[in-house]
Amino acid sequence: ARGSFVPFEPKELGRTFIKKTTNPDGVLVEEEITNSWDGLLAYFQAPNIRFKIRHPLFLAIRFSNVLVILRDALRFPQESENALRSFICSCGFPLNCKRDPAVKIGHGEFLPPWLIAFRSASMKQCNPATLQKLADLMKVVKGPALGFVPDDSLLPQRYSPTFDVASLGQLYAS
Repeated sequence: ARGSFVPFEPKELGRTFIKKTTNPDGVLVEEEITNSWDGLLAYFQAPNIRFKIRHPLFLAIRFSNVLVILRDALRFPQESENALRSFICSCGFPLNCKRDPAVKIGHGEFLPPWLIAFRSASMKQCNPATLQKLADLMKVVKGPALGFVPDDSLLPQRYSPTFDVASLGQLYAS
């Protein structure tokens, strides 16, 4: 279904991922994928990770140093368990949950209740070419109740960062 992401095993959140490539001399190079800009790019580009998890919850937790989950604070003033469950639901899981709809703001534009964005505070540490590549790769994070924006400074002030990604992981696993 459009806007549903393939569920992943909760144990994947704690797994160590390694990007394996061969250098020009034919030597195997192994690079641990870290919670960083380079790590996020390496994860998407690792040829040896065949079934990449593109689930927004997974990406937001594993790469929390560079990605932030933003909630529509007009709809979710508090970062409550209900709000966190709404985010998980917006990813299409569980299938029978009721998604919070996007809000129409005029001229065919809609604001989803949840967005994932690059952390603006750490964007200065990333070169523009890498940011552009990552912005293109992150376009997979899209659904009726969820979207991706590379620059959260362009958003209305109604969006607030979600800080408790650890609880999100626990709610997903339960």
